[in-house]
Order: sequence, then C-alpha cells, then structure tokens
Amino acid sequence: MTELKTKEEPSNISDSHIPGKEKLQIPYAVLCELTHRCPLSCPYCSNPVELEIKSREIDTETWKRALSEAVKIGILQAHFSGGEPTARKDLEEIVQHASSIGLYTNLITSGVLINENRLKKLYDCGLDHVQVSIQDTDPENSNKIAGFKGHDKKIHTAGLIRKVGLPLTINAVMHRQNLHNLDKMIDLAVKLDAERLEVAQVQYYGWALKNQTAFLPTKEQLDRATEIVEEARIKLKGILAIDYVVPDYYAKRPKSCMGGWGRQFLNITPAGKVLPCHAAESLSFLKFDNIKDKPLSWIWENSEAFNKFRGTSWMPEPCKSCDRKEVDWGGCRCQAYALTGDPYATDPTCEKSPYRKVLDKVIDGKLMPFSFEFKTNQGNEIRKMIGLIMVEELRKVGIAADVHTMEWSVYLDNVRDHKFDAMILGWVFAVDSPDPYQVFHSSQAVGRGSNSVSFKNDRADKISEMNRKEFDADKRIALMLEFQEILHEEQPYTFLVCSKSHLVHHKRFKGINIYPFRPGYDLKEWWVPSAIQKYSK
Repeated sequence: MTELKTKEEPSNISDSHIPGKEKLQIPYAVLCELTHRCPLSCPYCSNPVELEIKSREIDTETWKRALSEAVKIGILQAHFSGGEPTARKDLEEIVQHASSIGLYTNLITSGVLINENRLKKLYDCGLDHVQVSIQDTDPENSNKIAGFKGHDKKIHTAGLIRKVGLPLTINAVMHRQNLHNLDKMIDLAVKLDAERLEVAQVQYYGWALKNQTAFLPTKEQLDRATEIVEEARIKLKGILAIDYVVPDYYAKRPKSCMGGWGRQFLNITPAGKVLPCHAAESLSFLKFDNIKDKPLSWIWENSEAFNKFRGTSWMPEPCKSCDRKEVDWGGCRCQAYALTGDPYATDPTCEKSPYRKVLDKVIDGKLMPFSFEFKTNQGNEIRKMIGLIMVEELRKVGIAADVHTMEWSVYLDNVRDHKFDAMILGWVFAVDSPDPYQVFHSSQAVGRGSNSVSFKNDRADKISEMNRKEFDADKRIALMLEFQEILHEEQPYTFLVCSKSHLVHHKRFKGINIYPFRPGYDLKEWWVPSAIQKYSK
C-alpha cells in the first residue's frame, strides 16, 4: 500500500496568499446552514459527522447581519439549507431580509416539514426558488434510504411548491441503491413540473465516506446512467434542465471543487463558523473564524482557513506545473485529506496523482466488496469470541468478515510479515512513562520489526528518540502529548473493539484514574485522606 504521510502545517501563510499579493475573486453565493436538525437520517448526508446542537445555533439577528455583510462583498445568491431549514421558526424573517437586500433566495429542503400555508408565507417574503430532495421513485426504497417515511409527503410538497408559483428543482442523490431507477426519476421530475433536475451522484465525504461500500456504483451502472442522462437532455431540451454530477472516483481528472478553494463560494454553519465549502470541517487542523466574532469581509479576505489553499502557490507537483492548475485548482482538499491523510496531496481522482493507486485499490475499475479477515491465535477463546462478535456486528451493516485462528508461532509470523487485514491482539502499556519506540519508530518497520503497520513519521521518530533521553517528567509529558496528536492525525491503527474491565475499590480511595489499556489503573496514584486512614507504617 502507498505510504501516506501528513505534512507539518506551516505556521505562516505564504506571501502569495496575503490579500493584495493575489487578486481575490468576488464570491457570488453563500450557503446558509441554518440548522443541523433534520427528521431524515440519510447515510450519505453532507452534514458533518459531528452535528451542531440547537443551543449553538446563531440567532435571527446574527443571520440577518451576516446576509447584509454578504451583499456588501458582492454575493448575489443565498441558499438556505440544513439539516432541514424549515425546522427554524424564523425562516420567513431570514428569507424576507435576504430578499429585501437584493439576494436571490433558494430553499433547499427535504419537503417533509412544510405545508401550503408556510410556502405561501415564504413566497410572500420573497423566496425565489425551492429545491426538494427525493431519495428514489420507489416509495419503499425512498423511505428506507431516508430513514423516514416521508416519500409521499415529498411528492405532495413538490406539487404545492408549483401551486404557489415557485420554481422547483428536484435534487436526486443517486447511488448504487437507486441508480437503476434513474430513468423513472427523470420522468418524475417532468411529472412534477420541475424546471431542473440535479442528478447528483454521492460525493464521498463525511457520512458518505463512512458508508462508501453501500453507495459507490459499479462502472457499468455509471456508464448506463451517463447514457440515460445524455438521451434525456436531448429529448427534454426546453422542458427540463438536467445537471449531472459524476462520482469523482471514476474520473480521470478532479473537479473544480467549489470553483476553487476560497474563490467563489462560502458556507456558514449553524453555529456561525465560516467555511470555504460544506465539507471543510473534515480538515481538522484548520481554524475557522466565526461570523459572531469577525466581519464576513475580513474572513473572506484575511482568514487563515480561506487563504490556506487559495490560488496555486500551495500546490505540489505535478499540480504546480500542470496546464489545468487554474481549471481544477488542484481538485478537492477534503477528498485528498480523506484518502491520503495529506491535505496538500494531489487529489487521488487525478490520473497524474502519485496517490491514484489508493483510489484504484478502493474500486479497481468496479465496485469492490468491502470484506476482510480477522487473524488471531489458537488457544485464546476470548479473542476468538471477540472476533466472532465483530464479524456479526459488521454483517449487520453489510461488511463481510471472518475469523482465522492459527498456531501462535504462525500467527506471529503473519504479524511480523505484515500479512493481515485486521489482527486481534491485546495492547499492554505502562501507565507510567510510556515508551512508543518499539511500536512506532520507523526503524522497527524494517524487516520483521515490531512496528507491524509500517508507520513512518520523521517527527514521531524524533519525539520517541528524545523521550528516551529526557529525564524531566514535564518535558516527557509534553513530548508524549505531541506524539499523541500525530497518532490522532495519521491514525496508523484503527481499533475496532476495546474490551471492558471492572475495577472494584473501597470508597475511601481517591485518585483512581481509569486508562484505556492494561492494567487500566496506576496504583501509585491512589491515596486515602488522612482522616479516614485505617492503617499506618
């Protein structure tokens, strides 16, 4: 497998990213995520994995101020999404304000929480357009995908939208579970008198990345879908406009993500964080400024997050010398980070990317079933049972796995030779003064060393070497905290199971901390207050 490394983040933005050094584009659209609340639970949802709760949502006046600031920097369109934006009781007031200051307004909704009366109110407030998501033409499958029995309500809402005089777009998120009904989806959009149909293939970030196996279509499915769309565009010219988004994994070149990082779009989260795109929070190392704290114009022009990948100066080779670098702008940073661990890496969807094999390993030109094998040693019934439990749990979500038990020496040979998909072992670390050298130092990845996942990171190596020579406890703690941050970012191990242990102690004892590794506690930390001590020296 291609070795993946995460670059150290530079402390300063390059001169070419400083406003005035590189001419900024005027953004023309803002995506307003009014809330993450939603009755649906689509497993490909573009919402972040970690949702914002209602109490953190910015209030009406803050949204109105943000929209006014958007107009001042040249933005023309405001798209109201979620979650489900109609869960906000102040939606009408926000829409009315946006319309009054000259913004084109678009409501992106599931359509299950709205009625005719509210649609009329929104129309009177100046709403210009509505986009409704439909998961499938088959009601049963549609409800299954959405995790909510709302298909019939969606169809009814689409009719109401046209009844009150609002333009309608149908957003059909297509994937392996519904692509066979694409022709019917096109027919449905025509029947509902939609002006536009978005055939939006699932893009694999967030929830979609976690559930990729269930949704990535085969190459054959995609080729047939492309034919259907091309035929429909000719047949329905002047009747229905069809936007067609191909899943990146089958592309030869990356898409121009959001028209380029920090070039045309910005996104405001329910809590007020301002992002270059809706998936940007997956880049966990970035700090996103908040509309509550700073003007939108300052964030657009000066914030570290927006300048991080703006323009071309950040690009590695082969992007830097590519004749398409100002066409696709290096592709998607979120996708590069998700697939390689390096946000600067050439997007693996590009055929010129050195990481293309990472993508090919995932699909290999067709859908590759997600399956793997647990290896463990004979004679340990607990480990065998853990393996069987994991196999059953994975089966419930469509992942095939099995358990292969082997003689201890053979098992160890498999581990040392890196011949495993997943292994069942027990981790033992000293609670006091841990030493990661044997497990994580790159020297131990050579031959049959104890670094069994071939983890290599120059900074991690340096830290483990310094840790062995440092006698100051506070300095060792600081080194290990930095080491843990590296492990968090690069994730050389993915722990699928952690066994629980029970610790019984008398209530007199204080200072008892539970650790996620054996033995799970450190006796040197325990103490009993003098007043209730029973024994003395």
